Amino acid sequence: MDNSRNNKLYYCEERRKELNKKINKLKAKKALLKVLECLRMSYPLIISTSILTAGFYFLTLGFPFYRDKEKSYLQSKKNIDSFGNKSVTEQYEAQELFKSIPPGTLTYTSKWEKNEEGVYERNIKTYEMKDLKEETVIEMINTKPIDEITFEDIFKEAKFEETQIGLELTDEEINKPGSIQATVYSEDTNDVIFVKESIGKNILVTFFWIIVELMSCGLVHSIRNDWTGYSFLNNMEEITDEYKRNATEFIRKRDKLDEILKSSKKKE
Repeated sequence: MDNSRNNKLYYCEERRKELNKKINKLKAKKALLKVLECLRMSYPLIISTSILTAGFYFLTLGFPFYRDKEKSYLQSKKNIDSFGNKSVTEQYEAQELFKSIPPGTLTYTSKWEKNEEGVYERNIKTYEMKDLKEETVIEMINTKPIDEITFEDIFKEAKFEETQIGLELTDEEINKPGSIQATVYSEDTNDVIFVKESIGKNILVTFFWIIVELMSCGLVHSIRNDWTGYSFLNNMEEITDEYKRNATEFIRKRDKLDEILKSSKKKE
């Protein structure tokens, strides 16, 4: 009798352990599906945020919500004329995506000459050239007289042009040759300092980032729904139904086995 009773108790104990494993397995499966569903719902945000943040960084727009340290390069502005005058202004400018060094300008002022009506006049033409070099301007000044230079061969066409009339001119002004005044811009990428981004710029970058993030997240979300309509919620509903069907029965059997085991221990 004792052996038979012990066998029953052993069976009950093993059966109880088996039922606990089944119940825990259902709970774990349900919890895993909840995590997977959360990931499925959040990956449009994760993907768009990662790509957008990396894009902002590589486009030198900086990070949102954080004031970056920006590279500022030494930029020079040189004013040169054919009379030997020269002035230089230098300042550090932050590197920006849509901002570049201004084009160089050269203004040619011709000497005074009489027109058909016997009135003195002169032409003033302003040319623009990207990456205009100081050496180019100096070479123009030193090669030959200013009035003999054909500027259209160098700059193609004038950006601005006007004709001035001289009514009361002195002999000195009349005999004065043509002249040029040039403004040359340059940037020294070897001379750099790091300056903290301004609060205003960071607010604009952050605001722009939020707008683009909402749009890109919505786009990824739409693509996900169109291309991958799969949802873990369906599986979760199946597991929930399975849990409702079986867990109650499992728990009832387990509780009954617990009562048998407890009563057996009391008799001992």
